[in-house]
Amino acid sequence: MFVDISPITGNKLTAQNIIDIHDDIIEIYGGTKGVLNQGTIDHLIYLLERKNDVFKKAALALKHIIVNHPFFDGNKRTAFEVTDILLRMVNKNSPCSTYGLTVSLIRGYAANSLQNAFFARQLVNYLF
Repeated sequence: MFVDISPITGNKLTAQNIIDIHDDIIEIYGGTKGVLNQGTIDHLIYLLERKNDVFKKAALALKHIIVNHPFFDGNKRTAFEVTDILLRMVNKNSPCSTYGLTVSLIRGYAANSLQNAFFARQLVNYLF
């Protein structure tokens, strides 16, 4: 999918960056634009700032956006892009380009059957 978004300055993802990513996705691929719960996005940023491991951050972002639905539409697409961006911000090759792995992980989170630790291990196994 790889949406061309505004540059993220200072290697720090913000709530506004996530909203911009979502808005770009909706504009390009369609759907209902709008934030359903700003607090969910702010809480994600709070949690991300307390993690040092990029794989745990990626797992947390993917699950948090999919499960907590901060937007009216496009939550899984936004989660996919945010996860990919978090990994690319630290120069990691993103497994998000591997469609099958990504889809299976997104479906697992959507069904609430995956844990963050499992996803983080999958990322490490894929990249190393």
